[in-house]
Amino acid sequence: KKLPAGAYNADKLWDFALAKRALRGAPPLFATGTDDTHNYGNIYYKSKKAARRLLANGLAYVSQDGANMRYRTNCSNHGDIVVSGSSDTEFVIGGFEARHMQPVTFENCHNHGNITVESTANTPTITIGGMVGMVDNSGETATIVSCSNKGDITVSTAYASKVYLGGIAGKIAAGGVLMQYSDSTKSSSNSGDIKYSATNPEAYVYIGGAI
Repeated sequence: KKLPAGAYNADKLWDFALAKRALRGAPPLFATGTDDTHNYGNIYYKSKKAARRLLANGLAYVSQDGANMRYRTNCSNHGDIVVSGSSDTEFVIGGFEARHMQPVTFENCHNHGNITVESTANTPTITIGGMVGMVDNSGETATIVSCSNKGDITVSTAYASKVYLGGIAGKIAAGGVLMQYSDSTKSSSNSGDIKYSATNPEAYVYIGGAI
């Protein structure tokens, strides 16, 4: 089947790259990207004991130094993420990736799953993004190309000292970079609703349609 103009076949691209490395006597590359991966399973987590941090996501737990998952193309998450608990736990949640700590490109990836957090405890920090929860302070770049979030983000807590909610990314820490294209053919979008409520609303709350 002939590909549209400007498109490429990721499988053939890596077949070529691996064959060329083999001819040179170089070892093969493993886990360099995720292509055409889809999740339809829901994630449920209920906490009673305090944990330092909870990271949850639909596809990739965390990208960090030393990992080779640099590309995620044609992926989708349709599963809901539901977190509830009564412990003092920091939440970092993303529809695709909880915490980004290395260069990564998301292209033509779409999140349809809803993210719901209900906590009856005094939560230190809540960071949630429809695509990526947190772009961390590694000085690296997360590039978002032709992606979308259609899932709703709903957070209800007794108290949280800081809350970061975004349709694309919840928080970009110092040194982190999130790149999006202004070109309408490559731009990303959020159409999901974002809702936050607290019994004792004495927190710093940051909510953005995109970031």
